[in-house]
Amino acid sequence: MGRIIVFLALLLGTSPFATATSYSPPERREVRSSNREYLLVVDPSGDQKVYWASAPTKELWSFKARVWQQPFLLSNDGQTVAELEWQHIQEPDLQTSNCITFHGSDGSRSGIPFSKICPDPPKTQDSGIIGPIGDFWRTWYDDLDITEDQLFIHTTTGKIAGFDIGTRKLTGISEQPEEAETEDAVISRGWIAAAALVLVTCVGVFLAGRRRRSRHFPSSHGMGTRL
Repeated sequence: MGRIIVFLALLLGTSPFATATSYSPPERREVRSSNREYLLVVDPSGDQKVYWASAPTKELWSFKARVWQQPFLLSNDGQTVAELEWQHIQEPDLQTSNCITFHGSDGSRSGIPFSKICPDPPKTQDSGIIGPIGDFWRTWYDDLDITEDQLFIHTTTGKIAGFDIGTRKLTGISEQPEEAETEDAVISRGWIAAAALVLVTCVGVFLAGRRRRSRHFPSSHGMGTRL
């Protein structure tokens, strides 16, 4: 009996969804193309189906995918669905998983591996992003930008990976630009510098005053008292 309990504990501990952070079970959701003409219904309990947005009961095509919390994106021509790997991934899966998978209406399926985009993301616990707990968890992106069929993934290793969903291709990888200092930050930094200058000036004035008083009023040490 003890061995069974230990086995179950290990199994639960290494489950993809074992986490100190609570995640709601995936729910059925709808994803529209950027031009709003097509509709993807993401269903955890069945096939993923694409429809005309104006006729959401007339299925155009479908594909199979395991649904968790990962994003799905639909191209403007309704012919491609991009499936991103979940933001958090276990370290061993980096060697065998795709960071993005393209599903085509023609039944094709292609992917781009992590080795090309983000081969060594930081541990989730070191990324500053809330996620599963454990040394084997990694977090590979922190932001997504989507314009029409153009997808830009901001990785946690300082890269921006661009993809064209319609053509199912990687369009480029670039360095993330350094964030410009905001006006509020500049003002705040100026106030801090001014306050530090005032403090240093006050301390200097105080010390100078003490030195002047010491010269005007020498110590009486060693002087006798006359009666």
